Amino acid sequence: MSSAIVFVVLPAKSAAEFSEYVREFVATAHQERVKILTDDVADLLGTDIGERVSRTLFDAILAYGTDHNHSLLVHREARCSPKMLLKLWGMDGYKLKNAKVVSPKNLVDEFKQRCIANRTFWRTHAEAQIANYDFQKIGLDGWLQQFGLLGIPSTGRRLASQIRVIRLNDLRCNPFGPRPEDQIGQRQMHCYVQDGDAGGSWVEVQSILSHTHMEGNVGSAVWDKNSHSIIIPETAADEVVICEDGLWSGSEAIRRLDAIRKLGYAKLIRLKFGVVTDFGLFVARFVIREFELQGKVVLDASSSELVRFLREDISEEVKRGAGLTSKEYFAELHKYIFPPAFSMFSDGSTDLEHCREIGKQLVSQWLQKKGRASSESDVDKFALGGGGFASTIMFARSIPKVCLPLFWLDGSVKIGDRQVEWRPLFVDARRVGDASLLYGGDQAD
Repeated sequence: MSSAIVFVVLPAKSAAEFSEYVREFVATAHQERVKILTDDVADLLGTDIGERVSRTLFDAILAYGTDHNHSLLVHREARCSPKMLLKLWGMDGYKLKNAKVVSPKNLVDEFKQRCIANRTFWRTHAEAQIANYDFQKIGLDGWLQQFGLLGIPSTGRRLASQIRVIRLNDLRCNPFGPRPEDQIGQRQMHCYVQDGDAGGSWVEVQSILSHTHMEGNVGSAVWDKNSHSIIIPETAADEVVICEDGLWSGSEAIRRLDAIRKLGYAKLIRLKFGVVTDFGLFVARFVIREFELQGKVVLDASSSELVRFLREDISEEVKRGAGLTSKEYFAELHKYIFPPAFSMFSDGSTDLEHCREIGKQLVSQWLQKKGRASSESDVDKFALGGGGFASTIMFARSIPKVCLPLFWLDGSVKIGDRQVEWRPLFVDARRVGDASLLYGGDQAD
């Protein structure tokens, strides 16, 4: 996909309002591809204001390279010379057909058309991401309509603009591929973690490893969910690399590390993940120290994609967690979570509470269907997804439980005097209670 930028030249007084439009209607992942430039420099100029502002604006545009697919919209009332700006645009190799002077009335429509064309508009982005999910889904419109029925349509739109469905093999960081420096002077055995879940994403990891590593250098580490034990194959390799899709809250990593500690495996074990979170890295590395596994287990995130769920105001003392147990450390880190799904909007806390309320109801019903007694505290822990992350990031073959439950659970939901039978966007037979969802197939109503 092209990374073309849409440049919008505005009167300074219009910038705040247009910025709000961008936040609401451009997919979150693509908002950096919109650059708002204003005419505020005009206040510093005394003569030849139009031409001098235009040259200053164009100098700012040049800083982003001369991609032929860049486009330019110039607000008619901006204090610059549109004629000069378009002349500079064409002279430097940009396509003149991608530049246009527009009236205030037509600006939003023109901008929207460009965003649809380059797939940065929230709806086109969401539909493309949803298509990446390999299994049943109810369709974007059908899912969004439920928010409307509950009286909170903007919450659904905002979440849709942030959806990301990852195919591990498409990650640019190539987290599980062989690295030349790792092949010099040593041999590695790369293992996927077979956990008995026939539909789990370990099957995708197995396929990736089998296609990227030489025969004999790929093995299976077998995880027993009931006993929380692991079997790692014996090998003549110097180290074993255990590969998994994601390190999210670190809860599963703690169980893995405890099993490795009890196993007393003789080889160096390197843990690799396609996606890691800052929270999960803190937890896993803390537990490696707590379990005295330094020099025995290495968490290698050098080729992982990093996702942040923690605020930046964490002190060095808290990061290190001196004197805390892993349980205490886990709880302490939770004090610094603010889900990014709600951080970019001035009224994001309202969306958060809507999602929490929906999540509480869905999780409570889910636990009841599983025959698990649950307290209010148990439900609260999962209301925004595991860890309270409220994640909008999924994999093509699995939905991590750190994702908002409204993406992957079904059930009766009520807000105020409005009620709907909630259908998840992504359907997994192992999680939904309504079997008819398995036959719905991309329904839009």
